[in-house]
Formats: sequence, structure tokens, C-alpha cells
Amino acid sequence: MGIPLRVLIVEDSDDDALLLVHEIRRGGYDPIFERVDTAETMSAALADKAWDIILADYVMPQFSGLEALKVMQRSGIDLPFIVVSGKIVESTAIETMKAGAHDYIMKGSLAKLIPTVRRELREADERRKRNEAERALRESEERFRVALKNSSILVFNQDRELRYTWIYNPHPNFCNGTVLGKTDADLFQPDEAFNLTQIKRQVLETGIGVREEVQVILNGEQLFYDLTVEPLCDPAGVVVGITCSGINITERKLAEEEIRLLQTMTQAISEAPDFHSAIEIVLSKVCEATAWDYGDAWFPSKDGSVLECSPAWYGSCMSLEKFRKLSERFTFPPGTGLPGRVWDSKKVEWVQDLSICSVTNYPRDQIAKEAGLKACMGVPIIVNDQVSVVLVFYMFERRDEDKLLVGIISAIATQLGTVIQHKQVEERIREQATLLDKAQDAIIVQDLEHRITYWNKGAMGLYGWTAEEATGKNADELLYKEEPPELIEANKSVTEEGEWMGELRQITKDGKEIIVESHWTLVHDNQEKLKSILIINTDITEKKKLQAQLLQAQRMESIGTLAGGLAHNINNMLTPMMLSLQMLRNKFTDEESQRLLNILEKNTQYSADLIKQVMSFTRGIEGERKTIQVTDLISDIEKIAKETFPKSIEVRAAVPEDLWNTSGDATQLYQVLMNICMNARDAMPDGGVLNISAENLLVDENYARVNIEAKAGSYVVIAVSDTGTSIPPKVLDRIFEPFFTTKEFGKGTGLGLSVSLAIVKSHGGFINVHSETGKGTTFRIHLPALITTEIQKTKELQFEMPSGKGELILVVDDEVSVRDITSLILETNGYKVITADDGAEAITLYLQYRNEIKTVIMDMMMPVMEGTESVRALHKINPEIRIIAASGLTEKDKLAKVPGNHVKAFLSKPYNAEVLLKTIYEVLSAK
Repeated sequence: MGIPLRVLIVEDSDDDALLLVHEIRRGGYDPIFERVDTAETMSAALADKAWDIILADYVMPQFSGLEALKVMQRSGIDLPFIVVSGKIVESTAIETMKAGAHDYIMKGSLAKLIPTVRRELREADERRKRNEAERALRESEERFRVALKNSSILVFNQDRELRYTWIYNPHPNFCNGTVLGKTDADLFQPDEAFNLTQIKRQVLETGIGVREEVQVILNGEQLFYDLTVEPLCDPAGVVVGITCSGINITERKLAEEEIRLLQTMTQAISEAPDFHSAIEIVLSKVCEATAWDYGDAWFPSKDGSVLECSPAWYGSCMSLEKFRKLSERFTFPPGTGLPGRVWDSKKVEWVQDLSICSVTNYPRDQIAKEAGLKACMGVPIIVNDQVSVVLVFYMFERRDEDKLLVGIISAIATQLGTVIQHKQVEERIREQATLLDKAQDAIIVQDLEHRITYWNKGAMGLYGWTAEEATGKNADELLYKEEPPELIEANKSVTEEGEWMGELRQITKDGKEIIVESHWTLVHDNQEKLKSILIINTDITEKKKLQAQLLQAQRMESIGTLAGGLAHNINNMLTPMMLSLQMLRNKFTDEESQRLLNILEKNTQYSADLIKQVMSFTRGIEGERKTIQVTDLISDIEKIAKETFPKSIEVRAAVPEDLWNTSGDATQLYQVLMNICMNARDAMPDGGVLNISAENLLVDENYARVNIEAKAGSYVVIAVSDTGTSIPPKVLDRIFEPFFTTKEFGKGTGLGLSVSLAIVKSHGGFINVHSETGKGTTFRIHLPALITTEIQKTKELQFEMPSGKGELILVVDDEVSVRDITSLILETNGYKVITADDGAEAITLYLQYRNEIKTVIMDMMMPVMEGTESVRALHKINPEIRIIAASGLTEKDKLAKVPGNHVKAFLSKPYNAEVLLKTIYEVLSAK
């Protein structure tokens, strides 16, 4: 059995093709072949099968080897191409090789065929591997670029003089504008700059990368970075600088410092012989670690009426002994003095400068001033919901409240409470977690076999299992459907490094999937043996949803920008088409022409309506805002749905009597509800229930935080629910994108929901959607509530259009077709017209005919001199000028920069002859 070989033979002779096949078999191959002799059959063969090599005759009656080579090249397939011919001359063969053939063989020298085939197959395989390697390299570089872009890693380069040359993902206080061209000595404190320079010089001199933790201060902010420094080499391998990456580990370092202080404190307190000795240890260690100069403690008297001074105290200098002796004489009832107020409130209290406090608030004011003390803080130690001790700290300087310092000392106070209660080691771990201001999170302790030994109320609230249900269970089996890679990494990292932090996807008792930010810390016992793992989990599910909402909003904004540009250009093309229709109707009156014009008008109007929907989505919805009774709006929708929807759909409506009103455009909101109701109808082809309801809703700050479009306040909520097929989860995030639809071709434009969302947003509201397989879909439309008595009426008066009486109109538009057809319509209806193709020409003509021109129709987007500038210039010439603005964008967009009442009316492109004539008449008739 030979080596399989797929051969495409381009040859007009069966005998010559078989001869080639015979020679290939003699070479040890088992060929699968096909003979073709035209470009068509060759293209079909290349598309139908995969081939290893092509053998082509150079001269054939209807085809040639050179043409065959071009067919292969056009297909984009890279195969060994060997010309085998009995008539090709050397110059022609060389020309074919230059064109892309890999080799040529004379039919009289077929002995060379097999070596040539083997060589070309080998080189083709090498080309393939090289191309795959290059493609893999490009993909790797792209993945690296994307990963770096979406990370928070600070990356920068420095030259050999250690001047900054490039920065990526900069810190707000460390960016291109303030750093490039500078050195560390220009940016940091001398000791920090010296340390950084030493690290980087080492890499420049040795060419070996290093990794260090560094500390810097930027604009007064203390930061810690995990810094990696690598040499930056030129193509010759010469070190020309360094490239550095830094991970901000400030939060981790501060947390480590808090934990270290707590662990040190816990051990010292546990070894103290009595209560007051433990408190003295706390006072001394807190003052030494957090820069307080003095600390004392106060505890309730036996009858519980006042606070008395504890014998435990700490002073940083001898001058404080007098203040201490005088303080021993004081007692504090509840609410009196700093200790009494903390005792009464059970809360930490900070005083920036006690020397300016009243004696009532601070009875020790005089002796404090003599001692030079200013800032102070009182901290309660609470046991069984009662304050058992109040710690008070002082310093010589005035100091604003430091929330981090308050948190640390409060944590220490709580830890002291655990000593008073003689809790077990796991209870102390729980208190440490609470001290780190994580009490609202899930705090779990598991042993080294992953069995849960502690489960706090935060965990019960997050996951649903009680402590009795969770304790003793394997955490991996309880919280995960299957073991994710992140969990494997967490177990490995906490064992090897003592801690791990990252995100995990977990499940709750009711099967709901949540995302948590998890922090694991390895805990040792008093003999430094590994004992358990402390886990603090923060629920970030809603945070992730908010990020997804933000990305969706950004994507919608990008789509809107693109769609808006297209809509403007299409409106300019539709305008002359719509204006021409009436002229054509008058000119061609036969039945066939009128029928064709009806078709043209219908499709042109459909296109114009479609573009209006695009503009509604991209620029927002404009309209007069009046008070609307939502009850009446729902009643109208209910009536129409019952009359027009299939009888298999049951329409229900429920509206409370005290439903609030809203402010807006009734026609637009009617469109929103009809769009959503019709989608519900289409989702129930076999019938179902359409339910329309409404309610009053007060949105608070918590609700607003998890709904990116919401603001706190009063809302009227209209809910439209169906029992239909529901929206698949994979497309739920895209339903508000313009032109996105799941309906069959021709049954939907994909603009209904995008326009509905734009309308609701323009009214200051937002939409929520919930869809569940087998249960249907609910849209909840939130509109700001309003209470007033003026109700909007949507009917308009009919208006008869008279012709002109020879008034001169100046038409300004850079589109020739728009100018021509506008002029023709106006002249046909009794007006005189002069035209300009840009603003500069318009001003020249106006100066020439200012006494005759009655109004100006001005396009707002033109070259040379744009409409806005032209309007300002014309208004300076004649403040009484009557200008009609025209644009393919919305009135709000194009008139935003036009001051005052310079423009009397607005024509939204595309417009028809009736709208044009009516607008001119209204402007000319206005006083």
C-alpha cells in the first residue's frame, strides 16, 4: 500500500494523464486523481475536494498551464504546481515559474517527476508550518494587546538614562502628560527615587529582569506596586532601555497591614494576665502603630451610672503624665464628654481639634489645652450589645477624620471584645473579618479538607443555607455545580502563597448562579500549624450586570452614530424624489402612469418613515411635552388590541384609580405601547394572554444603582406581559439594537423596539425586560410621574394651502436636485425663486435682493459655509429676516447652535410639496 496522494491533473489527454498516474504509483504513492481540461472544471474540482499537488500540461486546445496557474491563484489555495509538457520551451517555462509555478518537467523526462513531487510536497509542508506559525504569532500578539488593554496593569518603557518614553494604562497621577521625558528623581521623593533607580540600573547593567514590591507617593497618595522590570533590547541584542509592568497592590498591602496588626494584637491580648493588662496592650500597640500620642480607657461603674477611668493608659512622652493624673479625677455620665457620648451612642466619635470645643462637650478642655492635645477619638468596645469599655486616643496635632484609621482601631476594639467573651479561635477569625468592614459579606471558614466550620449570617443571606445546613458540608460540593478552573487555582495559590483573591461563579440554595469576589487567607494556630482557610465573599452579581448594561449603552451609542450619518445622506436623496411626485402626477395623468406613481410614492414614503425611525433612535425623540393621563392611554391601547388582535389572544388591562400622570408626547407614547403590544401579539401565534397594567413606583438610590438608566424619584410603570414564546437569552441583550429582528424577512424592520427605547429615554424614563422560557415576556416602561391638570390633545386642525402671489424665495442647498425640484414646485405654485449652492453665495444674493426676498430656505449642512454660520450672517444683515431651516437631521441637533429666534420654521428632510408650501405660507403669514 503506497502513500496516499491527492493529485489534480490538468491535461486534455487521458493517455498522458494515466501515464503520469502510473509514474506516481512507481514512486511509492497511492494516487487519488481527477483530470480536468477547462477553467470551469478545474475551479469546480478545487472547490469540491482538497488536493496535495497539481500537475498541468502547458498547451491544450481550450486551456493552458498558465491559465490553470491563474485559476489556482484566484482560488486562494496554495498547492505545489508543476508544469508537465512535451512542447514547452525553456524561456516559456521560466516565464511560467516567474508567474508562480513551482517547477516544470518535460514529458520525455518523467524520471524526474517523483523527486520533483517529493521536493515540492516537502516544501509545501514547510510553507504551511511557517504560515501557521506566523498566524499563531499574530494571534498571540493580538491576544496580548487585547488582554493588556482590558487589564489594570501599568506598563511603561524607559531609555538607558531612565527617562520615561511610553506609558500604557496610566494612573491618573502618572500619565503621559506629566511623566514622559522625566526620570524617577523628577517624580518621587529622594528615597523612593533612589530605590527605583537602583532596581532599574541593575537590570540595565546585568540584562536580567527582576521583580520587586515598591512604595511611592503620587500627589500625596501612598501607593504600592508589584513591579516587574525587564531589559529592552534592539534587534542586535543590545540593551537600550527597560520595560516595566506594575500591578497596583495598595489595597492588598493595607489589608495585610490591618491583618498583621490584628494578629499581633490578638496574640498579645490572649497572653495578658487580666482585663486591664489586655487593654493597656491595646492602647500601647494602637498608639505606636497609628501615631496617637496618648490613650486611656473608661469602663462603667458597678452601678452603671458613670464611666470611670481604667488604670490602663499609654503616653508617648513624660509631659503627658500630668494630663493622666488629672484625668483620673473625672467620671462621665451617659452623653457627657467624649467618653460619655460614645458610651451613649455606641459609635466612634472623632474630634478634629478639642481645644476649640465647649466645656460642655469636652469637660477636660482646660487640661487638654495645657497638655497641647488637639485631635481625639473615642471608640466603644461592645460585648453582648452593651458598651463594656470606651477607648479614647489623643494627639498633639489637629487632624481630619481618617476613615481607614477609624476602621483599624474599631476592628481592634471589637477584637478586644472577643477576648472579654473568651471566644474560640474560629470566633476570633470571624471578628477579624468583621473588623475589616466586611460584615455585610459572606464570611466562611473551612478546614484543610474543605469542610465548612463557620458560616456567618452574611453567608446565609447570600446563599440561602442556614449555618446548621452548611456546617460540616464540603464547600466545593455545596457551592459549585462543577469544579471551575478558578477554584483549582484558589486552592493551589492559598496553599503555596497563603492567600488568593479573584472571582468565582457559585450557586445558591435555590439554584441561582451568582458571581462573588473572593478573598482566601490561610490561617495558622498558635503553634504556627496550618489550621483552616478564611474566605470572605462579596456578591458582585449586580455590579457585573451594571457593567454589561454600560457596554450595551456604549454599543448602542456607536451604532446610533453610524446610523445617523447614513440617515442624513439618504434623506437628502429622498427629498427631490418626494418633491417630484406631485409634478409627475400633474404631467402624466393616464391610469398606468398614476398606478406606477402610486407605487413610487408608497415606497418613497416607506423609506422616509424608515429613516425617521432611524433618526428617532440616533438623535432622540422631539415633541411637545404636555400632561398625559396614562389611564386614558392604556384604555385606548386596550380597545384597539381587542378590536384588531386575533380572538385567540385575550387582552386584559388593570389600572389603579390613583395612577399618576406623566409629561410627554401622547402620540409618541402611544407608538411605544403599540410597538410592544404588536411584538407580544407576534409572540403568541397560537393564542395566549396579553396583560397591560400600571402602577405608581418610588425609585430609591439602591434601585437606581442597579439600573444604569434610572434616577431616584417617582415613576409611572406600564407593564406589558404576554404568555408567548419568550425571547432567547442569547439575543435578549440585542433586542433594542436598530435593524436587529428575529422575524422572517419582510415581516419587520428591526426598528420598533429601538425607536420605543429612544422615545422613553427622551421622556426621562427607561425600560426593563424580563423573559423566561415557557412563561413569556414582560416589558416594564418607567416614565417620570407628574401631577397637573392640563391634558394633551393630539388632534390637529386641517389646513387649506393657498398659492403664492409672486413672493421671492431664496433657496440655499448644496444638492442640485433639491434646489431644482424645490424651485420648480415653488414657481408652479405662484412664487419666484433664486437659488444658491452654499452659504457664501446666499449672503451675496441676499445683499443684492434683500428688499425683494421674503423668506430664505436654508440647508443646515453645506460645504464652504455651513447653515448655522449662514443664519447668523443673514440675521446680522437683517434682524427681521424670515429663515426656514432644512436638514436631514433632527431640529434639535441642527438648531442647537443657532441663537434666539433666528429660525422661524424647520423642514425635516425628506419633505413633500404640501409640507413645503404649508411651511412657507405659515412663515409669510406670521406677524
